[in-house]
Parts: sequence; C-alpha cells; structure tokens
Amino acid sequence: MAIYHGCLFHELTGLFCPGCGGTRALYAFFRGDFISSFRYHPFVLYSAVSFIYIIYTLIRYLLRKRSKNDGEYQSYQFPYFILWGALLVIGVNFVVKNAALIFWGVDLIN
Repeated sequence: MAIYHGCLFHELTGLFCPGCGGTRALYAFFRGDFISSFRYHPFVLYSAVSFIYIIYTLIRYLLRKRSKNDGEYQSYQFPYFILWGALLVIGVNFVVKNAALIFWGVDLIN
C-alpha cells in the first residue's frame, strides 16, 4: 500500500493542479497497471512512449551517420513536437479533471 501526501494546491483550492495524480500514476505504471496509470495522469504513459521514440530516433540517426562517409555533417534534430504534445496532455488533463469535479462532482483521481 502506497502512502500519498496531499497536494497543497488541492488542499487550498479544492481543485486539481496540473500534476495531481502524477505520483499515483507513476506508482501504478511501475506495478504494470497501465490503465490505472493513464487514469491517474496520462502524462506518465505519454512520457514513456516519448522516451522510447526519442531513443529510437537517436539510434537511427547514429546508425545513418555512421554509414555515411561523404563528410557531410548533419546534427541530430530533437523532435520538439514531443514537448508541445506534453504541454497539451498536461493541459487537457488539468481541464478535464477539474471540469468533471466542478460540473459533475466526479473525482477522477480517487
């Protein structure tokens, strides 16, 4: 059984902060409970998939660079759309959980 400390923002306002549920999501992710992890906070699964994608593109870049012997240097381009996607996931999570709490009285974390 995990022990979770309360969120100060949630304690003061009654609303969820953009990171609320992250600790529970990470705990569920490491237990292999990916559905609960997504329900608590989808950013954890998004981060795991993004990490795998970044490693894949980096390895592909390094293998291509090694196979080319024409002297042309091209630097690795970080996929910045991943950062915009992360902001989108966090923002949508924040809005959906607080809207469910305010309008319908549904706590999507507990």
